Amino acid sequence: MRSPWGLMDRHAAYVALTRHREGVSLHYDRSEFRDGAALARVLGRERLKDTSLDYEGPDGAAREGEALARRYAERRGLDPLRPESAIVVRPEPGPKRPRFGGLKLGTGRLPAVPGGAIADPTRPEPRPAPAEDALSQSVGRFAVAWEDALRMLRQGLPVLAHQQQALNAAQAGIEAERPGFTQEVAAALQGDPELIGPAVSGAAGRTWLVEVAEARQYLRQVAAEDEAKRQAAAARRAELDPVRARLLEQRMEAWWQSEKPEVSRWDRHLVVPAAEVERARVALSRDVEALPDAELRRAAAGWRRQAEQEREAARQRPSPGMRM
Repeated sequence: MRSPWGLMDRHAAYVALTRHREGVSLHYDRSEFRDGAALARVLGRERLKDTSLDYEGPDGAAREGEALARRYAERRGLDPLRPESAIVVRPEPGPKRPRFGGLKLGTGRLPAVPGGAIADPTRPEPRPAPAEDALSQSVGRFAVAWEDALRMLRQGLPVLAHQQQALNAAQAGIEAERPGFTQEVAAALQGDPELIGPAVSGAAGRTWLVEVAEARQYLRQVAAEDEAKRQAAAARRAELDPVRARLLEQRMEAWWQSEKPEVSRWDRHLVVPAAEVERARVALSRDVEALPDAELRRAAAGWRRQAEQEREAARQRPSPGMRM
């Protein structure tokens, strides 16, 4: 490392040797520094932060010692003989302005509310709780009576007469508001005993019990409707199964006539492989199953008309024993 004596000090060395991420190597010239101690003295010297005004003389040599330090301190207001600063801060003429003089606030008064409090226009007024309807009240009385009766049964004791009367009265109240709903409420309490306590305690619990019972009622109605649809579909299926079977036989006969016309009816199962016949039956059965019910009914109606016409023709045909 080759460096002029006037540039390097402990501050410059700190900056030069602390800006590396992994490592740094320091090299110096023996012609400039006799040994490592000489290099350490240069890199470790302390120098004041000075300016060009701190240097005088034609040769640029610095004034060192007490005189130089005094001049350096005087220019910076650090002279121990004159510690006060030359900068004087004078107050502005005129009266002192209050701290909140420029702040303008509204002079309107907030409206008062009952109780002496001040209403906040930015805060919405609390809405009153909705009134509890008669159904919810009846459900609450039923929950109270249910809890009393359940406590007796858990202790192995019979339900007392007045408890049974309370249960019947609550049931009558529910049935008066919504017929058949008591069954759903009882099923909800029996299925989830945790609903009893909130329903006895307050309106929120009773509302929740009503909603649970309504959900159970809805699910039961949906299940009943699905069962009714299933039974109706099964009835329609049973009604039209004979029609499907007859159509399948007709189409199988048409297949024999078109695919195997040379085979007589009596030799069909002896000449044609059974696997081929089964494949044809499965394909035709799939086609018959895909037919809508309306088309099946039209086919059945056509067969009935044909049978009626045949019966009518048989009645009009003369019998063999009659003479003309």
